[in-house]
Amino acid sequence: MNKKDIIIPFYQHIRSQYRYKVNIENIRTPFGECFNDSNHWIRTLVEFDNGMDNFKDSSLYTFHKNFQPENIFDVYIYDSTFSLEKNAINNQGFTLGSYPWGKWTSREGAEEWRQSSHCGPSDDKLIEKEWNTFTSLYLKIKNEGFNYFKYGNPLGIFFISEEKERFFIMLGGNHRAAIAAHLSIKYMHVRKLPRDYITSQVVKFKNLEDNRDKKLLKNIVSEEFFTWED
Repeated sequence: MNKKDIIIPFYQHIRSQYRYKVNIENIRTPFGECFNDSNHWIRTLVEFDNGMDNFKDSSLYTFHKNFQPENIFDVYIYDSTFSLEKNAINNQGFTLGSYPWGKWTSREGAEEWRQSSHCGPSDDKLIEKEWNTFTSLYLKIKNEGFNYFKYGNPLGIFFISEEKERFFIMLGGNHRAAIAAHLSIKYMHVRKLPRDYITSQVVKFKNLEDNRDKKLLKNIVSEEFFTWED
């Protein structure tokens, strides 16, 4: 391990101690899903409040069955300005855990992703486990209030848009963010995630050179999201 490999995680750790107040409207999942009424976790909570008790009838279940990206570029609508050949090159490989400018998770390979709550296809047992964990957490927070000391601060990285607006990309705490949004909490206190595989805790649009990369960042911070219901 060289000196740079030691210094970068150290400074990431120092910067991660600070808490940032972020409007939930400016929080996104790593794939670009907003925490609004269309969010699959929030829709699941509405269904749960209305008496749904079968996880197979939930939006959570539909999401895990239908949202099946194979690489990070699958999350945005095909751009006709790129040729088929260039898109094939850009999209090759199973790169769900990476943006073109760096990694945001340590997961590698399709099988590890099938064990996560970020996307599908997922086994019914895994979806049922998430359903039970998620709804149980919701009831606790609903009854006790959102206690950062008990549940911790959500973790992630920041994207700075073309308009210099700050967006928080949630890498740890998506369930908590969905619950907070559902309970009409307007802001969350978050921290930057310090990990040796994270290239940068802040990614700025102005520093990206490739048009493909710029389009991807713009798509992630937009309010549009991949259609997963069909």
